[in-house]
Amino acid sequence: LPVFALLALYVSLLEMGAATARPSHASLALRGDLPAFAPLPGRILSHAAETRRCCVQMQEGDERKLVRVVGAVVMKDGLVFMGQRPAHKERGGMWEFPGGKVDPGESDQEALARELQEELQVCSKVGDFVGVGCDERVELHCYRVELLGTPVLHEHDAVQWVPLEALRYLQVPPADVPVIE
Repeated sequence: LPVFALLALYVSLLEMGAATARPSHASLALRGDLPAFAPLPGRILSHAAETRRCCVQMQEGDERKLVRVVGAVVMKDGLVFMGQRPAHKERGGMWEFPGGKVDPGESDQEALARELQEELQVCSKVGDFVGVGCDERVELHCYRVELLGTPVLHEHDAVQWVPLEALRYLQVPPADVPVIE
């Protein structure tokens, strides 16, 4: 999209009531006394507005149906839990928010809890919406999550806790990028 189109889109989102939350100091994002499910700094908080923004970025006239997937943003002490995609799968070796496809009739929260149980053998508490990202195949909806137990790898080649400020340096699937930003 041309720059003026992106600016017009941003203005229209603000007019629709989308609010942004930016801390006055970067250290606020890493403080341990924040609520367990506080939104990530700099994110547009309206789920509907984020989804519209994501879908507008898809090329007009594209008839492909995006697969709805969910991802877990797990944070602890200023670190974010990331999983490395298996080498034999599409986008193998890239780091991602753990999660997966939403089945028909399933809510995002139900799908995320199920996927985390399947992939990491862990129960979870799914919290507030964080953000959405799209690529040519998927529409990724991310939520804050608290893991209730110790993850056991069944799907990922590796997992790691990444400093919040270092996320932008990881090789991630395109749909994860807007959520990280």
